[in-house]
Amino acid sequence: KYGEAVIYFTKAINIDPENIHNLNKRAIAYFVLQEYDKALLDVDKVVQLDSSNNLAYYYKGLTYYSIGNIKNAITSFKKCVELDSNDNLSKIQLYYIEYLQEKYSFKDLKHDIITKIEQIPADNNDYSLNFMKCKIYIDLFIMNPEEYIMKSIINLWNDDITGLGIVDNNPFNKFLYKRIGVYFISNFLNLNNEFHQFQVNDTKSLSGQILSFEGKAFSFNLPNLRINLRHYAIWKINVKKILSKDCSIKFIINHENKHVLKFEEVSKLEGLGWIEYSFKISEDSSGLEYSIQPSIEVKCLNMQVDYIRFIYGESRKDKQIYFPKMGHLLPIYKICPNVPEAFKDKKIPEIQKVKFMKNIS
Repeated sequence: KYGEAVIYFTKAINIDPENIHNLNKRAIAYFVLQEYDKALLDVDKVVQLDSSNNLAYYYKGLTYYSIGNIKNAITSFKKCVELDSNDNLSKIQLYYIEYLQEKYSFKDLKHDIITKIEQIPADNNDYSLNFMKCKIYIDLFIMNPEEYIMKSIINLWNDDITGLGIVDNNPFNKFLYKRIGVYFISNFLNLNNEFHQFQVNDTKSLSGQILSFEGKAFSFNLPNLRINLRHYAIWKINVKKILSKDCSIKFIINHENKHVLKFEEVSKLEGLGWIEYSFKISEDSSGLEYSIQPSIEVKCLNMQVDYIRFIYGESRKDKQIYFPKMGHLLPIYKICPNVPEAFKDKKIPEIQKVKFMKNIS
């Protein structure tokens, strides 16, 4: 409903033409609608009103990149870093775009970008930064698997996790599970043929595949997952339609810890599209390392499921329903032809622009 968002933001801007918050938000909506000229007009106005607005330059960088103006994209990201030397995501975007621009001119450029990226401090809570790092590593890995990435990435997990359905030829899913605690339903489908009939492709999923149940009661147990340091379980779901007031969703951990949603709670989720729904795991299930078996039981709903993930800390304490930023934007390979096709093959189309909507929530 980004078209409707533009209408509301326009009304607000007409009342307060110098509100940079509304201008930035409308620029985001225009970007998603691929109305790039209008997006640039809004961020340019923000810069005129506040020349130190880091977000506006960030949006300019991504917009210029999307229309193929690499020179202006680099200039915009450089301005982001100039304004905030701790803006690590802008740094990694800048390094990556510079790499794409020059990779055929300089033989040793891979080593240069890896060196720059590794100087950026690790932050396990910044998923967007980790996604971007992962994307760049996979890109370099595909281009020459005998080089640095083979040692730097594959050695992160020497243990065999094929028993979870995470196969060896999918390093992206391995990275997300081992480093970020994300388990895709598409991994589960590699273990259970029963649900293949409900498997559909979805570009809003980082794995590209989801489970979609049209009016059928369903339940399944995922394999035992070993996740370090977690307090909350988060399911990415899409409640498309309630079929009866007798509907319910049961999120279960280890067959004991149950979080149940009845009609009143489910009705708040209907029609929202893809959301992340979080609930706290019991204290007995939230130690430093614990074997967790998630389960789900659903009845009287048209509903889709993408993944489960786990987080540490209380960041979701007051955000039980959350709109995942990764699913808001169009796949980059569809609008940016200079992005290698390898990204599409690895089913990671959203990563390049995952942070475009930072601070929107």
